[in-house]
Amino acid sequence: MKNNSIIIFFLFILFLSCKKEEIKPNFEGLFNKAYNIIKTESIKKKEINWTLIEKKINDSIPTFRNNNDAYKGIVQALNIINDKHSFFLYPKDKSNFLTNDSIKIPEIKSHILKGDIGYLKILGFAGNDSLSSLYSSRIKMSLKKIDTQSNLSGWIIDLRNNKGGRIGMMPLGISLLYQDSIIGLSYKKNEKYLIHKLINNKYFYGNEIVAESNNNDTLNNKNRKIAVLVNANTASQAEFTAQSLKFQNKTKIFGTKTKGQTSDVMTYKFTSGAILGITNAQMCNKNKEIIYGITPDIECKSEQSLELAIEWIK
Repeated sequence: MKNNSIIIFFLFILFLSCKKEEIKPNFEGLFNKAYNIIKTESIKKKEINWTLIEKKINDSIPTFRNNNDAYKGIVQALNIINDKHSFFLYPKDKSNFLTNDSIKIPEIKSHILKGDIGYLKILGFAGNDSLSSLYSSRIKMSLKKIDTQSNLSGWIIDLRNNKGGRIGMMPLGISLLYQDSIIGLSYKKNEKYLIHKLINNKYFYGNEIVAESNNNDTLNNKNRKIAVLVNANTASQAEFTAQSLKFQNKTKIFGTKTKGQTSDVMTYKFTSGAILGITNAQMCNKNKEIIYGITPDIECKSEQSLELAIEWIK
């Protein structure tokens, strides 16, 4: 009986030790998973000495003891790569669109200028999928509201100080203005071009649907001149939206050269709510040339762009 008790005791200790090992968090595994995504998807993957990056991270963080250590390693890797567009958001970061419930959808300014020019001022917005979809719908509603008011001679889309948002959000909002389903091109380092398309209110990034809406309206004032206003604070998806309108006819861009974040960013969500954004492709023009920022057709001071756009449409 005594020997049986000893055996049961040791089995119990063995069970506890196995259970403890089973639930031990793998913080190094968390870092490695994110790091492998960065190595695989980064737009600079062929230019980077990854062994050197790994050594620097191992020197500064010898042991990954918690989530924050893994996060610090990810941030350090992105800082070394320094592609100007990739990002990492901690779960409690105020700009984290997954965990910050206080993020509000910005107001869309829309009215008629000079009696027959439709004007839309669109600001950037980083929100979750549902809020981004709602913002797209509100942009489209603003567009439709102007469209019913007058026989327009043209449109002005004001993207000044717009720092971007989720892929597809703004193009879906102004989708009624597009004449062609192809609205953009991106280039990946494997010499592959990805086509951006809008078909049946679905936004295609290559063959993948990344956003969609359920509004099948049309515009009365379609195929009019489109003037796009940009400045040095026009960035990321706002730059893409401006460029997408250049894929259409009768479009001119007015203002100063944009910020230069003309690249695509893939986002990955952690269970904690943290978000990794990694730059994976570069935007192109209609001729498949990579662009680094957008140089307006009519270069002028930001405060002059609206007046010159009205003059061009008139």
